[in-house]
Amino acid sequence: MSIDQHLRTLRILWVAFLVSLGTYAALAFALPAPAEAPADRHAPLLWALGLVAAIDLLTVMPVFKLMLARATRDGASAAVEPVLRIHQAAFVVALAQVEAVGVLGLVLVFVSSRRDWFWLFLGAATLGMLILVPRRAQIEALLGRPAPLTRPTEPT
Repeated sequence: MSIDQHLRTLRILWVAFLVSLGTYAALAFALPAPAEAPADRHAPLLWALGLVAAIDLLTVMPVFKLMLARATRDGASAAVEPVLRIHQAAFVVALAQVEAVGVLGLVLVFVSSRRDWFWLFLGAATLGMLILVPRRAQIEALLGRPAPLTRPTEPT
């Protein structure tokens, strides 16, 4: 598998996960609004799921780097194919962790009808997705290849 094919696969996966967040937003928006203001009886649940979401987001990069460390230890980085497979698996795990925050927000909408918290959770998940945009330079750095240099422009 070439870097281009790997990058294309990662971008397709990234877009699919991003579309799922959009689907959650459409679903939350399509739900009927509560007749009255949501009661605060769900406050402990809101804070508990908020804590779970925060822990989830804080562990995305450590888990990602731990999985990638497996790809580069013991000289395994000599072969490109296994490294790219492990990178893809680590990328999917990271995306799933970030998407879980959006799912937790959707659970809050279903349980408590608190759309304000949902938008907060969805915003955090979207920001996490934007941070995880696959880039060629990251893959080349993982493989130990230098990023291509751009040609300097000559002054006119």
